Amino acid sequence: MARLGRTRSEGAANFLADASEVLATSLDLSQSLPAAADVAARRFEAVCLIETVEQPDLDRRSYIAGATSSERASIEAARAAGAGMPAPLEEVPGADWRAEDLTLLVSRAIKAGPHRVGALALVRASGSAGPEIDEALVEEFAARIAAAIDNAHRFMRERRVSRSFQRALLPETLPSGEHYTFYASYAPATDEADIGGDWYDAFDLPDGRTVLSIGDVAGHGLKAAVIVGEVRQTFRVAAMENRDPAAVLDMANRLLMLRPEPTMVTALFGIYDGKTFTYASAGHPPPVLGTVEGMAEQLPIAGIPLGVEPVEAQRSWTVTIPSGSLLVLYTDGLIECDRDVLGGERQVLDAVAHEAVRPSADPAAAIRERVLGPRQNRDDIAILALAVAEAPTEAIDLRFTAVPIASRLVRQSVSRFARTAGLADDQRFALNVAIGEAVNNVIEHGYLREPGTLSVRVVRDKRRIISTVEDSGVWRRARRDGRGHGLSIIRSLMDGVEVNMSQGGTTVKMVYDVDRHPSSSGASAG
Repeated sequence: MARLGRTRSEGAANFLADASEVLATSLDLSQSLPAAADVAARRFEAVCLIETVEQPDLDRRSYIAGATSSERASIEAARAAGAGMPAPLEEVPGADWRAEDLTLLVSRAIKAGPHRVGALALVRASGSAGPEIDEALVEEFAARIAAAIDNAHRFMRERRVSRSFQRALLPETLPSGEHYTFYASYAPATDEADIGGDWYDAFDLPDGRTVLSIGDVAGHGLKAAVIVGEVRQTFRVAAMENRDPAAVLDMANRLLMLRPEPTMVTALFGIYDGKTFTYASAGHPPPVLGTVEGMAEQLPIAGIPLGVEPVEAQRSWTVTIPSGSLLVLYTDGLIECDRDVLGGERQVLDAVAHEAVRPSADPAAAIRERVLGPRQNRDDIAILALAVAEAPTEAIDLRFTAVPIASRLVRQSVSRFARTAGLADDQRFALNVAIGEAVNNVIEHGYLREPGTLSVRVVRDKRRIISTVEDSGVWRRARRDGRGHGLSIIRSLMDGVEVNMSQGGTTVKMVYDVDRHPSSSGASAG
C-alpha cells in the first residue's frame, strides 16, 4: 500500500509539473490552455473541458481535449442545451448535466482571487472505466490554470497600455515640402512576448530644416515605452539648440546614464535641409539610399548604442540626397525576421532599389510588405522614408562626408547634369572622369584620420562647364605604387585646371569647353 501511495504521489507530482510547464510556455491562452487540457485528459483518461470568462482584454474561449468526434458532439449538444458549462458562464457545471452517453466526473470553478475567470470539467463516456479522480489534484490543477489566465490578463492589459502609449508617441502627421514627402510604417510584433520600444519621428524646425529620428529601446512593455518618450523628447529639445546630430545623441546618452538601471537604446538622428542629410548613429542599422538609377546602398555609420558608456563617442555624417532618391531609416525588426541579419539587409536593399525606380503610393509600407512577405514579424518594425521628387539637374551643388559612396553619387549626379545639358556620351564621359578623379583624390588623400567633408559644384556658363571640388583637409603625398596620376588625367580631359592648396583645404577648379570637344558620335551639345 505504501508503494502504491508513493506511486500515486509521484504521478500527481509529474502531472502538475507537466501542466505547469505547458501553462508557462506561452501567454497566449489559445496555445497554453489546449495543451494543459491535453495533459489532464491523458492523466485522468477522460475528456477535459476548460472554459474562460470574457474579460476586457481576453475573449471567452472553450477548449476540449481527449474527446472522440462523437463525444465532442455530445458535449457541444449538452452545452447548447444549457447543461454543463452554459454560455454565458454563470455557474460551474453540476447535477444538471444531461448528456446521456457521458458522465460528468468532476467540475471546478477557476478563480483568480474572488473573481471567476473560467471553469474546468472532466467527463467520461458512461459506463467506461478509468482511474479514480483525485479531486484535490483537480483543485490544484484549476488553481494553476487560474494563475495562467490571470498572468495572461495582466500581460494583455499592460500590452494594451504600452501599445496605446507607444502609438501616442508616434507623430500624428509628417512634414512635407514642395519637393519631398515623408512616409512611415509601424508594425507591432505579432508575438506578444516581443513587444518592443521602437519609434520614429519627424518634425520641422523653426529655421525650415526637418528633424528625423528613429530608434529602438532594449526591453519590452510599458517600461520601454516610457524610455521611448524620454529619448524622443530629449531629441526634440536638443535639436532646437544643436546643428550637429552627434551632439544631440550625446545629450540623450547623458540623460540615459543618469537612470538608476542601465538602459540601452539604438538610435539614428538626422537633419534634412531640403537638400542635404546630416546624421549620426548610435549602434543603429544604417540608413539606405536608393536612386532612380537603381542603386541602393547603406550609408556609413559609426557609434555605440546610447546608455552604454558615458563618453561622447558619436560622429556625424553628411550626404546630399539626389533628386528622385529614396532615403529609408528602419529598426532591426525589419532585418531580423528570420534571424538572418545579412539576408535581411540584402532584402531591404532590394526593396529600396525597387521602390526608388518604381515608387508605390506608400514606399514605407511597400518596403515592409516586400521584405516580410507572408511572414509574421517577431519584433516591432518602424520605417521612416524620405522621397525626394525627381527634377532636371541644371546645376550640381553637393556635399558629402569623404567616403566611397560619395564618388558613386557624384557620378550619377554628373550624368544627370550632362543629360540635362544635352552633352553627348563622350563629353559626359570626360566630365565624369575628371570630376571623379578630383573626388577620389579627396577621399583617398584629403584627410589623414577621420574623413571630413567635400563639396562638388558644377554649373554651365554658356558653352563652358565649370566644376569645383573642394575639401577642408590637407592632402597626403601620392603613394609610389603606380598611382597618383589623378591631376594628370584631369588636365588631359579639361581645358583649364586650377589647384589651390592651403592649410584650410584644397580646391580644384576645372573648365570644360564644349565647343573644343565636339562629340565623336556627331551629336551636338545644345
